[in-house]
Amino acid sequence: MNLAEAICKVLYKNKYRIMQFVIFHIFNKSQAAAAEVIFTRLAQGHIHDGGGFRHALAGRSNHSALSIRSLEWDKFLDEAVRKSGLIDRLDKEANRLKQETVAVRGNLGQHIEPEQLQKKHAAIKTKAEEMVEGVAKLYLDAESLERAELLKRRKKAKEPSLRLRLHGEAMEKVLG
Repeated sequence: MNLAEAICKVLYKNKYRIMQFVIFHIFNKSQAAAAEVIFTRLAQGHIHDGGGFRHALAGRSNHSALSIRSLEWDKFLDEAVRKSGLIDRLDKEANRLKQETVAVRGNLGQHIEPEQLQKKHAAIKTKAEEMVEGVAKLYLDAESLERAELLKRRKKAKEPSLRLRLHGEAMEKVLG
């Protein structure tokens, strides 16, 4: 990548340069490999496609995501929900639908009571909150499965030092 950028700098006088942009904030360690594969393919980032600089298989270079503690992933999930604006967008959509409904009913000589609209709005908001809770529950279920797998590996380990290391990882997961 650096060589390509240097060549472009010399040949085109700083007209072209390589820039990095965050395109997706993962909030669960299981998303790391999938996101890497998906976005590498979407951007045609492999050298064999003639479009990118990547020669290794996507999805294999995300070891750093596996070393992040559970508490940090919880923070990432909270941040993703907060920054995504999902609840705000659902509120805006409900308000838009409310306005359109009033306009349509007004054109038909009918009017929907504000109480009915408020109930519908509350139902949409509740549904969105349930969806967010569902995502969080799936995340916690995945964490539990991972902890169980780690404990199985620890029990199967024959070598005492490996057993101790795996026990330490399991304790970190439980406390973490």
